[in-house]
Amino acid sequence: MKEFNEKILSKGVHHIALKVKNFDNTIKFYTEGLGFKKYLCWEQNGNRVSFLSAGGNSFIQIFEDDSKEDISNATYTHMAFYTKNCEEAIKAAKNAGAKVKGPIEIKIPSNPDIIMRTAYCKGPDGESIEFFEENTIV
Repeated sequence: MKEFNEKILSKGVHHIALKVKNFDNTIKFYTEGLGFKKYLCWEQNGNRVSFLSAGGNSFIQIFEDDSKEDISNATYTHMAFYTKNCEEAIKAAKNAGAKVKGPIEIKIPSNPDIIMRTAYCKGPDGESIEFFEENTIV
């Protein structure tokens, strides 16, 4: 797989942004529960904002939303994080209080075949999180 997208000059996904009602619970879930690291924190329009590092050059951006508006119908379906070990990732999610579905294993016939293991959980604001492990069979 290419490390660089020449069409848009991209090295990959930089961040996914979430608007959450309980900022402190969300930060705690991702940092203490899943091992993300705080990278940047600031205030914007009276609400807190934070970048959390998922590892490498991937981040999630957390926006505090203190409005009364229902934000449960986000416009994304899920965010996926590469993991070296799906079982360890879901163990961390369970220990952080998440309900986990999976892991499941999917074999994609190609040359060489690819085995993907995935598991899903819900974050504290209902966001869908996938842990993605890929192994190429030679």
